[in-house]
Amino acid sequence: MINDQISQFPSPPADTPPPTKSKKQLYIALVAVVVLLLLGGSIYGYYSGAFLSMPRLAQEAIGNMLEIESASYDSTISIDFGEAAMALGTNPLAGIGDSSKMVLTVKGSYDTSDKENIRNETAIDVSIGNLNASGEIRMIGGVMYWKLTEVPSAGIIPIPMLGDVANKWIAVEYKGNPEALLNPLGALPSSGAKIEEKFTEEQKERIFELFRKARIIKVTKKHSPEEINSVLSYHFAFDLDREGIAAYLNTLKEYVNEEGKNDSALTVFDPTSFSKSLENIEDFHGELWIGKADRLPRKVLVSFNVDMAGGEEGVSPVRVVIVSIMSGWNEPVTVKTPADSVSLEELISSMFGGPLAEAQEKGKDAAIKSGLSLLRANGELYYDSNQSYKGFCTSKLATPELETVQTNSGTKPVCKDSANTWAAGAKLSSNYWCVDSTGVSKETKTLATTTTCPQ
Repeated sequence: MINDQISQFPSPPADTPPPTKSKKQLYIALVAVVVLLLLGGSIYGYYSGAFLSMPRLAQEAIGNMLEIESASYDSTISIDFGEAAMALGTNPLAGIGDSSKMVLTVKGSYDTSDKENIRNETAIDVSIGNLNASGEIRMIGGVMYWKLTEVPSAGIIPIPMLGDVANKWIAVEYKGNPEALLNPLGALPSSGAKIEEKFTEEQKERIFELFRKARIIKVTKKHSPEEINSVLSYHFAFDLDREGIAAYLNTLKEYVNEEGKNDSALTVFDPTSFSKSLENIEDFHGELWIGKADRLPRKVLVSFNVDMAGGEEGVSPVRVVIVSIMSGWNEPVTVKTPADSVSLEELISSMFGGPLAEAQEKGKDAAIKSGLSLLRANGELYYDSNQSYKGFCTSKLATPELETVQTNSGTKPVCKDSANTWAAGAKLSSNYWCVDSTGVSKETKTLATTTTCPQ
């Protein structure tokens, strides 16, 4: 009975055998290959930045850079004016160093964590043919120190008594704001510090926002990532987005004109002429490396030609190449006050008959004041870490500056600390200088004997 029922079901066709084990394995293998290809493509896309928007990534990098308080840089600018430009008279280096090419290299680091005590240390080297010059610049506590370390021959550079300033630190009081260099208005025509001062903090932030959203560059190629100073970085080639730049400048103009409609200087503000000057820039090529993990600029390479002759036939353009390498983002920066320096005014006086000893004394006084002023910021850093000033005078945040002060003063400075206050002072060429945790920084008739400066 059961066998009869079973026999009623149709049998499978003879020419369609059931799937074999080998075909099942082949199907599974094909699916696995497709999955692996998709997974591998996704991993490569993430690794190479193929799925990233380069302009957006660049904007993010610029935004991150503006939040950074310290970094190191290594930049070189090469300008080749060409023989034709020299013949035309458009080469400002004609007759200097017997060359049409100038190379400027700037290496250094900065720290803007303390807005009242911005620090910077820079080494500069300039080469014009076989003519070389180099120097150093340090900015500490509102004082700028500069020194020529390699001076060109006085027979080529007609600067009287140039050799007298070689390898001497010259101190100049600095009242500018280095952070203004990051202001997008600063590089534009019809702008400047006076116009910037007219804006509120909210308006300045709006201007920065316009800059962040601007289409300044456009990607032309995405290269494979590579390491810059051991940091894996996305690598892009880019060109200027001339239409985007023109749109940004027009938007900026409209915003400033509207916000400043009751101010004549802001009403006539017009940076749009800047986009017209881009017409003279030819053969532009840029490359940008951005850290994969931190989204910070690591290297920038830019090259372009500038038509100085308005398209005149037979006149070669000026060739410009710029390379900048950035590193040490938010890493500690140490800039020491020079052990010996003279003020610029006193140096000039001594070069034209004034006593050099007096100039050196005033330079040392400036260094003493600068060194002591650094303790004020360092004292707050110490307090933040220890919730007390006790031990500050013998800590690593104080002893280097006190040693430099002693070198310039010739006598040992005093430094006294307690849980809630501290004070430090040193001898000047006449009288004394004292700083303390209450914000005092002044000349006194005696050294500090307590943890506050004497009245």
